Amino acid sequence: MLQVPIDEKVKQLANEKAKNKGFRSIQDLVRFFVTNYSQGKFDITIINNDEVSPDYIKYLKTLRKKAHKDIKNGKGQDVNNIEEMINVLNNNDKS
Repeated sequence: MLQVPIDEKVKQLANEKAKNKGFRSIQDLVRFFVTNYSQGKFDITIINNDEVSPDYIKYLKTLRKKAHKDIKNGKGQDVNNIEEMINVLNNNDKS
């Protein structure tokens, strides 16, 4: 069991954001992140939203366009929520 002390107000805000993204709770978000990150299923980049340069936004838009093109060409799978993403990740393990 992992226990991390978090300010109650921060925890409440994080819980709301997690639920808005399709998780049941912040615990589900942490569990999803740690499990998939530890298995090398994704990597992370941390950026300060207040300091995102126009060039970086342009770069992210380019990545998004490439991802959509790849999905159209069968090189990926589009998902609409966290449950679908988890199913895709779990099914990729079995192939």
